[in-house]
Amino acid sequence: MNRPNILFEDEHIIVLHKPAGIATQTMRVSELDLYNQVRNYLKGGYVAIINRLDQPVEGIVLMAKDQRTASLLSKQLTGDIMEKRYRASVYLSDDKKSITDTFVRLTDYLIQDKKANTSRICSGEETGSKLAELEYRLMSGYDVRENDRTCLLDIRLLTGRHHQIRLQLSHAGMPILGDTKYGTEQSIAYSREQKIRTVSLCAYSLTFMHPVSNKKMTVTL
Repeated sequence: MNRPNILFEDEHIIVLHKPAGIATQTMRVSELDLYNQVRNYLKGGYVAIINRLDQPVEGIVLMAKDQRTASLLSKQLTGDIMEKRYRASVYLSDDKKSITDTFVRLTDYLIQDKKANTSRICSGEETGSKLAELEYRLMSGYDVRENDRTCLLDIRLLTGRHHQIRLQLSHAGMPILGDTKYGTEQSIAYSREQKIRTVSLCAYSLTFMHPVSNKKMTVTL
């Protein structure tokens, strides 16, 4: 099994660059996943995944090497300490040409269908619904011209729901390129024309407090 791409490591944590197409963790015995890559690299022992990424998504994954560290880092997921930033190439609907470099918040309620491995937008009153929030803006240095059909977004994830970014952006008229699950007929056709075969979403930055030194850390791709 290949050695994982390590961005930072000490005796308490390990931060990795997960390629697109590899699961963070899977129950399929014959399938390669990042978790088992790390277990093999560390020659066994305790490993806990702190933030997970969808299999088609590239980006930064944080893992803990002991239970205390895992508990401390997991608490940061539910507060305002840990900041997860993504970049996404999206297809623009006709009314989405006014995107600026100021963050705009999307607030929805999502419900997951585990059998189908999908999520959908629903009312907050539906049983099993969960609040989903993110903020997006035009990526710094990027400009949208009048006839552009695509752009690059900078996304700040505020909650961690199943397929949240992919679903919320599509619902808002900005489906991610290469996403056949939540894309529109137009975005899927455009992705095929451009030979985009994977979801154009990357978790490019992760900020958190180191659980032992208590120093703020930001890891970026």
